[in-house]
Amino acid sequence: MNKLMFIRHAESVGNKNGMLQGQYDYPLTDKGLDCIDKMASYNINTLCKYDSIISSPLTRTKQTSYIIKEKTGLEVKLDELLKELSFGVLDGMLKINELQNYKEFFYNFSKTGELKTIPGSENGDIFQIRCLMFLEQFLNKNYNNIVVTHAGMLRFLLNTINGLPRMSKQDVSHDKIHVETDIFRNIKFIKNDCGYKVDTYDKSYIIKKREGKLEKCDYEEERLTKYLINYINVPGLFKLVNRDGYILKGYEYKKGFNGINELKIKNASDMILKMLLSLYEVRDNYDFEKVDIYSNLQEIITSLNNSELKEIGSNLLNSSYFENGIKNDTISLIHNKLDKNNIIFEEDNPCILGLDHIKKYPITYQVASYITLQFLLDNPSFNINNVLKYWNMPIDKRYLLDLIKYRLLEGINEEKDNYKYVKCLKKLGSM
Repeated sequence: MNKLMFIRHAESVGNKNGMLQGQYDYPLTDKGLDCIDKMASYNINTLCKYDSIISSPLTRTKQTSYIIKEKTGLEVKLDELLKELSFGVLDGMLKINELQNYKEFFYNFSKTGELKTIPGSENGDIFQIRCLMFLEQFLNKNYNNIVVTHAGMLRFLLNTINGLPRMSKQDVSHDKIHVETDIFRNIKFIKNDCGYKVDTYDKSYIIKKREGKLEKCDYEEERLTKYLINYINVPGLFKLVNRDGYILKGYEYKKGFNGINELKIKNASDMILKMLLSLYEVRDNYDFEKVDIYSNLQEIITSLNNSELKEIGSNLLNSSYFENGIKNDTISLIHNKLDKNNIIFEEDNPCILGLDHIKKYPITYQVASYITLQFLLDNPSFNINNVLKYWNMPIDKRYLLDLIKYRLLEGINEEKDNYKYVKCLKKLGSM
């Protein structure tokens, strides 16, 4: 059975007092407690047919959920994604005061439903991605749950599920029950290498999915995105969230084409160099992992079974030229995944699709990684001068070639499908 029952919390103290609650935490009124008790009793036979309750963690929704639990015995699971949207500076204010103190903000919200002009608020894209991240858990699964949330979130969920503009009006009164089956009938989750491209009525988004929990580097990526978006074309990172055993990252969708041909090399190289210089300026402000190339190379050589590849790695490890190059190179923040899936062109404007592969490396490693992933893996005979003529930084080509070999060894060690890495490294190994 695939069915979700959506319920808004009962009347809260904030509702009674005429407040724009947002994420301020108000309990239910006595009237609200009584109403949800009666609603649960009246609909007991229907409610008991569901498997569990998923609730926003705010007090007004938790109280609503636990009264239903008392009547039905259903388990309650709290989900941060179901919180009400944040109205920023308007959160928790009496509407009469908002009219007096923030007239422009309040009227803009009342007219358009969008919050982007209100300081500190969640804009429609962030709220939309929260809805999609919540619904993601039901993909390709049987679902039969009661969902207890808030007016704004409920409106967005219902409009998204029904293929309507996200700010369309809905009856989200306290005593209204909404039952939806086949919730993905109007939402396209298109699977890709990193997660999903998701199409809704209003916009498209990218949701990246990864096993594990959010780490420090993920939050640093979020902070770095807000910085770099002022210098290069990079999608906004809307939301990070831990799920059960995996994480989700919600991004702005950028439309364009993959692949850098001869005409596009200059534009892409200019953008990557601009990114590199911007990252260099703030390299000490972010806590990303620093890669010890020598220690890493030793581990890679130990793990290799191919004697020809071991010899190439050992020659690098024993090269005083390579050693001096690393010692004398400047450490910076480097993007280590500028492959064909991570750069697109919006006409002539290149865009890097994510910053989730940033680490600290020698600065020359940026161009080495870029050349390797964009060009050499497909064409080991690619003339690297085609990139370097646009690279307005001094480059030691012999040292660069050594870093390219190291990047290929790194790829052989990390990638399951590493045929191209092996082929390319054998081609370059004798150089």
